[in-house]
Amino acid sequence: MLNLTALATATQTIERPGGVARLSMLEVPPLFVVEASGQIGPAMMRAILAVAEPYGRNHPAGWDYLVDPRRVTLAHPLNLFWFYKIHRLPHLRRYIALTPTTRILRFLAHVAARLTGPDMLLATPEDLTRLYGRS
Repeated sequence: MLNLTALATATQTIERPGGVARLSMLEVPPLFVVEASGQIGPAMMRAILAVAEPYGRNHPAGWDYLVDPRRVTLAHPLNLFWFYKIHRLPHLRRYIALTPTTRILRFLAHVAARLTGPDMLLATPEDLTRLYGRS
């Protein structure tokens, strides 16, 4: 897991059968972090976006949405519809995703990124540290 929770002003956990999403909302830098694990389906995606939307409205200068799906075991195919909605969140600057650690899964993540539309793929949490200057 990422080490951003200590920097977060609000942390929330969303649980659905088979899956969990831990949400961390940072103010500096303005960053909404989703650490997902287990099975992630449309109900989970709706719940995450329901929290992300007001966060975005409260950050008119712009903010980033970061998802860490490295512990996801199963994602529902209809999630693609919800991934597109991420780009419609108010004042969103960038949609960033961490990629899995193995080479084949990283390759598949790059292919999937063409469908799901992250603006940036990061290979490791250290890349996130370089991007924002902290862990």
